[in-house]
Amino acid sequence: YTNEISESTNALIGAGRQNEIASGTGSAIVAGRVNQVQKSVDSSIIAGSGNILTESTNSFVGGGTGNSISGSENALIGVGAKNTGSNSTGIAVLAGSGNRITGSEHSIISAGSGNSMSGSAQAGVFVGGNNKLHGSTRSSIVAGFQNFLSGDSDSSAIVAGTNNRLTGSQGSVILAGRTHLLTGVTVGSAILCGQSNKILEGGRALIGGGFANRISGNSSAKFPITISKVT
Repeated sequence: YTNEISESTNALIGAGRQNEIASGTGSAIVAGRVNQVQKSVDSSIIAGSGNILTESTNSFVGGGTGNSISGSENALIGVGAKNTGSNSTGIAVLAGSGNRITGSEHSIISAGSGNSMSGSAQAGVFVGGNNKLHGSTRSSIVAGFQNFLSGDSDSSAIVAGTNNRLTGSQGSVILAGRTHLLTGVTVGSAILCGQSNKILEGGRALIGGGFANRISGNSSAKFPITISKVT
């Protein structure tokens, strides 16, 4: 039940039990139990249990259970359970459970469960469950369940809904609804609501709502905007 500091400089364990700092510099565990800081610089775990911080710099775990940060710089996990941040810079997972950020920069997951982000920059997943954001810049999933945004979909967003997919599209948005698909070389396109609507390789296209509407290819209009019939 003892705490242990080994091969470390300017390290501190304030309280708790079975906490360990190994090969660290300027690092601390303030309280809690079975927390570990390994091979890290200027990094801290404040409280909680079973949290691990390894090979990271200027990183921080506030509390919770089973959270981990590895190979990262300026990374933060606030609270929650089994949240992870790895191989990233300037990222934060504030709360929730089972959320994960890997290989990303200056990005955030605010809360929720089972959300994941990888290979992204200046991106955010804010609430919801099992949402995935991959390989995009300045993009976000605001809420919803099992939404997917990927493939260089820069400056794009899925605001809410379920099982929506936005891939390979820039400056585009899915506002709400379910099982929508916005993909291809779409630029500045939007699906506002409804179900199972699709925009495929359209530029500045808009589906307002309805069911199973589809736009593909470029409109011949000067400012191509196509609006579906709302049912």
